[in-house]
Amino acid sequence: MNIRRIVTVGALAQLTRQVVNGRRRALLERSRRRRAAGALGVLAGAGLAWWFLSRGEEVPAWKRKKERRETRRAAARQRNQAAGPPPEVHVATNDDTALRVPVGERKH
Repeated sequence: MNIRRIVTVGALAQLTRQVVNGRRRALLERSRRRRAAGALGVLAGAGLAWWFLSRGEEVPAWKRKKERRETRRAAARQRNQAAGPPPEVHVATNDDTALRVPVGERKH
């Protein structure tokens, strides 16, 4: 056999090996990429689900504001009810004005 023919056959064998291995490598690479993309998709979905579910306990701002306003109004109503008019008092003639006695308790 001629050396030229041996080199040609060896080169063809090497080229076919590279093509076959290249296809196999490309398939493996593609499946690895798909698996990685799937895993990232699952992680992103889980993160979004966790985020949305954790926000479910939050009360909207307008509702919190309304509750604060109602609480303030109730406290103001309570203060106004407790104040009431001052009791009637009797001051004896020529007595010190600090010695006031409620009308029901005065002595005759």
